[in-house]
Formats: sequence, C-alpha cells, structure tokens
Amino acid sequence: LKIMAAHHELELRRLMGICSGGGKDPKIAMTHDVVKMALGEVADNFVPQPVLEALRQLPKQVDFDMFAELAEQCRRKSVKARAQQAGFKVSDIERFRAQFDSFDKEG
Repeated sequence: LKIMAAHHELELRRLMGICSGGGKDPKIAMTHDVVKMALGEVADNFVPQPVLEALRQLPKQVDFDMFAELAEQCRRKSVKARAQQAGFKVSDIERFRAQFDSFDKEG
C-alpha cells in the first residue's frame, strides 16, 4: 500500500509539473487546447477519442482536478490499448498485418 501511495504521489507531482508548464501555478485553469497538449505528454501522444469527448463536455477552462481525472482516464485507456497491441504502435500493427496478408496464401 505504501508503494502505491508513493507512486500516486509521484504521478500527481508529475501531472502538476506538466500542468504548470514551466513554473505557472497549476491551480490556474487551462484551455482545452492546453489540456490536449498536456494529455499528449502524459500518455505518449495517445489521447483516446472517449477522453477527447469527455474534454468537450467540460467548461472552457479546466482546473487541475479535472485535468488529473482526464489524465487518469487517458492512462487507463492507453495501458489497455497497448496491452491489446502487445506494446506495438498502431502503425506497426498495420504494417505487420499487410506483410502477413501478402504472404498468406490461404486467405
């Protein structure tokens, strides 16, 4: 439990650093464009469509708590997608599928 709490604390600090963007107060609300960029940084440029849709439903200014919730949703969906793709990028999966299809004679 202590390890999980420590990890959670580290993640919150990382999010605050991303949210503050170079020293600004993380309590200041962010616009949707800034949130999208920050979520991309949180999730290695993988921001799932449901998270973007959730962002559209929020007020034009997003506070840190809302950002942290979106970041957590993004992280969960990113982990699930990567597990389904065995850690490969979508472009790699598509390339592998095309290679397989070109060699698969039985269709």
